[in-house]
Amino acid sequence: MLSPVECKRLLDIAFAASSGGFPGEARAILDGLEQVWPDSPEVKICRAVNHYVVNDFDKAHQCLGEVLAADPGNEFALAHLGVVYHLAGEDGEARKTLETVVRDGEDPQAVALAEAMLKDVL
Repeated sequence: MLSPVECKRLLDIAFAASSGGFPGEARAILDGLEQVWPDSPEVKICRAVNHYVVNDFDKAHQCLGEVLAADPGNEFALAHLGVVYHLAGEDGEARKTLETVVRDGEDPQAVALAEAMLKDVL
């Protein structure tokens, strides 16, 4: 059985692999993590990233929707939803979502992502 620290390390590798051009390898890691950490919002968010880096915005939106249905205040999921909106060509929704994270956010990682998107992309 994997320890929580090992799960977190694998999740970090999956995020890096998704973003770094290795979505298939990331999917394999996520498939394993879902077996030992099935209700993890972080795994679902990483799965969303894995979908949106290959332009599967509907599946990414679905993954983030599951996280937000369980925890509407999950700022990291909301920031990634803003990314999905932008990539899907819905810049108005992206801006609105990301501005909400910047205005109300307490999660530094989510706020940093939202600020960067607003500054550099939108």
